[in-house]
Amino acid sequence: MFTLTRRLFLKLGLLLAGTRSFGKAAVAEKPGDLIVDIIKYRLAYIRCPEEDMEKFATALLDESPLSFVPGDDLEKMSNLLKNPGLSAQLPRHIVVNLLRIERKVIANFLVSTDFFNKPHAIRTPVTFIAYRTPQTLGCDNPFARFD
Repeated sequence: MFTLTRRLFLKLGLLLAGTRSFGKAAVAEKPGDLIVDIIKYRLAYIRCPEEDMEKFATALLDESPLSFVPGDDLEKMSNLLKNPGLSAQLPRHIVVNLLRIERKVIANFLVSTDFFNKPHAIRTPVTFIAYRTPQTLGCDNPFARFD
């Protein structure tokens, strides 16, 4: 038989309170936080200052807001980003939306920074230049020939 003593009750309470506060602190609260988390987790090998990631997130949200992500889905996407094993437990549309957002964020981040201009971008810090828009970039096809 299991007896709940005062000491065991206090230990369980501290354990649950600690995991609850840790889990809440790790969740993105706004779309900009989710964008920065995607860069940190998916492009972990790139050294980039935190303020440059935040500038990029602001520019991306100004150009194309992530308004299709409701608040509760934002929390679930943040948890899924940190724990990929949750994909079987979450609704399919959340997983698909996160993959779509990840592709957009990663592609635009790499093009909006000086990542491709540095031969050793993994060792040297990458800086945010400007958000890439179709107006600033003449052609998106890198293999296009204008003969």
